[in-house]
Amino acid sequence: MQMTEKQYKEISQKLYAAKQEYEEALFAQRDAAEAGDLSENAEYETARQAVERLSKDIGKMESDLASAEIVLEDSSPRFTIGSIIDVTRLNPDGTPAGEKRRFRYDASGDTVMKQVLGVKSSLGQAIHNGVSGIYTIPNNGGIDYLVEKVIHGY
Repeated sequence: MQMTEKQYKEISQKLYAAKQEYEEALFAQRDAAEAGDLSENAEYETARQAVERLSKDIGKMESDLASAEIVLEDSSPRFTIGSIIDVTRLNPDGTPAGEKRRFRYDASGDTVMKQVLGVKSSLGQAIHNGVSGIYTIPNNGGIDYLVEKVIHGY
């Protein structure tokens, strides 16, 4: 999985915090188990679910870090993995159809909630190795997007 050094460090920090939270959840689960009947023990169930969720999160982060291929952050005008981009949907007359949205262009994912535009998305495929400009996505009904690379900062 390609990621910038900054992304690698962010995931490493999240992994460290998740491992600490996991230990706390295990401790809470053991305490709740000692309270007796597990079938009617809401504290135990909450702790058990937290342990399960954290275990999955930790596994994913460890896998991502183990397979990480660090790519350099660049100042070129081309869209590459790790680029920060501003995307504005355009009306047919070329005027903005909404607010400008900022995304990180990434090898995986395609989510508005996490502000990630994946290279496998329709727009991601259209802009890959391109430069700032207007891109038409035909399989979305011919929607135009103004895509601009942010050279510095996020």
